[in-house]
Amino acid sequence: MLMAAFIGCTKEESDLARQETTELTGKWVRVEEYINPGNGGFWRTANDNPPVVLELTEDGRVVSNHHVYSQFNYFQKVSEDTISFRGISAPSRNHSYSLDKGVLTIRYLCIEGCGDRFVKRDQE
Repeated sequence: MLMAAFIGCTKEESDLARQETTELTGKWVRVEEYINPGNGGFWRTANDNPPVVLELTEDGRVVSNHHVYSQFNYFQKVSEDTISFRGISAPSRNHSYSLDKGVLTIRYLCIEGCGDRFVKRDQE
């Protein structure tokens, strides 16, 4: 009986985690990148050819053609402003993120600070 309650709890937690990441799932295309060459940094329009795509699937997988995201296989929303990426051969990394009016902004550490802004593919 205790085991059945434990299994039920695990499924509920899994369902809750899936609901919390639903807003992030889909194919995202980078529209801006944050660069900081030592002068305080700024956002600029991405001029990627081919376009940088970040796909976050409902089952938590990550697919991307960008060197930062392509090293990871899975993602998980950790909090309202943190997303964790993990890979088979890469260590887990937490990145700050925000989702505002259909724009997904992900900030990550590099020498001076880096980031990307994405829109869902159907919003290009």
